[in-house]
Amino acid sequence: MKYKASLTFAIFFYFSLVTQSQSLRQELTNSLTAIKLEPLGLSLHQERFIFNNSTGISYGVGGYYSFYNNTFPPLIGYRFIAERSNLFGKDYSTSALTPYILVGIRKFITLPRRIRLNKNIQNNSGSYFGLLLEYPLNARVIDKQIDNLEIATPLSLLFGLRRSFSYRFFLEAEGGLSYKKARSLAEITPRLNVSINLRL
Repeated sequence: MKYKASLTFAIFFYFSLVTQSQSLRQELTNSLTAIKLEPLGLSLHQERFIFNNSTGISYGVGGYYSFYNNTFPPLIGYRFIAERSNLFGKDYSTSALTPYILVGIRKFITLPRRIRLNKNIQNNSGSYFGLLLEYPLNARVIDKQIDNLEIATPLSLLFGLRRSFSYRFFLEAEGGLSYKKARSLAEITPRLNVSINLRL
């Protein structure tokens, strides 16, 4: 009799945990504040749903280690840098910490489907299209170091993927194009980024 009671309690406890876990997995987060760690950058941002449960706005502040070396392909570090001419005539490199503010909008395109399929949507896990503006706050630092470079403000059109590891941690991968506007020039460059986020 005691064994049956213990077994019944164990089964009840197990199904209670499963139900609670599924509930957490299916709960959209209307307001999400997180610290984002990416290659050469760190930011604090908040995301809020507007209009419906698939469109969100984000805003925040961050810092990015900008660097440029014209002898290497600009694969990383040049998010806020624009080059006036690739025929400058001499080798050069520069670096600076670039604080910035950000504002963006995202359209999560797979959240309804993931809910229907009972997939994990913790921390709003899903795919999205986004538009992101990052405005640098030290606009003269890079300009003063190298005549051929200007600090630029990137406006990026992105496709991204977010996956949650737990309540606190989630991963994002993004790719797209950035329109970078500087004082005397504008250019379009590819944008790739991977980040680990800590939910606060």
